[in-house]
Amino acid sequence: TVFIGGLEKSDNGRSCVNHTVCGSTLTKAMEVCLRHCIVRIDDGEEEPAIAAHAVVDGIETCRVGFLSKEVAYRDSIEKKYDGLHAAVLDVFCRDKAKTISPFHRRLVRENYGCAQALITTPDSLK
Repeated sequence: TVFIGGLEKSDNGRSCVNHTVCGSTLTKAMEVCLRHCIVRIDDGEEEPAIAAHAVVDGIETCRVGFLSKEVAYRDSIEKKYDGLHAAVLDVFCRDKAKTISPFHRRLVRENYGCAQALITTPDSLK
């Protein structure tokens, strides 16, 4: 599984004409497609990233979040994640009643929102 962070932010392409914050549209069982990209960080520098794009009716739509920086750096050469599809297993929140795990609530706080997804593309990550 992978964690998708930044669901509560609207920078680096995470907003569109239909949504102020595209990550807020992510729901359990939704499909996402992972794509390598370059993003600007706070000091204006650029770094490699792996963006998660919502897939609606088979079409890639909004950028909803990113995989961790560590995964993006490790995968920046081989690009094994690029083009893979994943199914969202859970979208975590700060509310104890909805997200029981303290670990998952911490991920939400530290990453401005977080979801867990399962890679579904056949023969992925060999």
